Amino acid sequence: MKIANCIVSEWLSKFFNKCLTTGEFPDSWKIAHITPIPKVHNPSSSSEYRSISVLPVLSKLFEKVLYHRVYAYLTEHNLIDKRQYGFRENHSTELAITTICGELVRNFDNKLITFSFFLYLSKAFDCCDHEILLDKLYHYGIRGVSHKLFSNCLHSRKQCTKIGVFKSSYKRISCGVPQGGVISPLLFLIYI
Repeated sequence: MKIANCIVSEWLSKFFNKCLTTGEFPDSWKIAHITPIPKVHNPSSSSEYRSISVLPVLSKLFEKVLYHRVYAYLTEHNLIDKRQYGFRENHSTELAITTICGELVRNFDNKLITFSFFLYLSKAFDCCDHEILLDKLYHYGIRGVSHKLFSNCLHSRKQCTKIGVFKSSYKRISCGVPQGGVISPLLFLIYI
């Protein structure tokens, strides 16, 4: 069993390195199967379902490699604002609230007026324009083969809906970052 695991691990490593050096993201990794899960006991409309996106396992493993590389790059070059709390390790809503409360107290002590603006983005991951995201990646220094890889990863994605044994036809996805993708939250941070 150990030998088989080593062979698989070595093969994956070589394949992932090939993707990283050529900028290719296999088409078979760009397919999502959407499964509607009820939010309530007896759903009566489509709005009472949550869509769960199931992506290929190999794409998620590769995205994990990408995530760690891109996150390290962004952190090293201070490209993520320190006040960005969503989708980041060691950051939380509690830390965000603590920071806001600290600012409120400091401003109150200094007799300053505080203004807060809170924005909720519905279906935010679905709204990311690929070209804008790719421009931002380029702006932040992700260029050449790495940029080609992200372009390849985002374009020509497809999804279908699966309910039990029934499956719809595949439809192209023209915008958004992959729901359920490992790197999607980080791409969304770059986008916003």
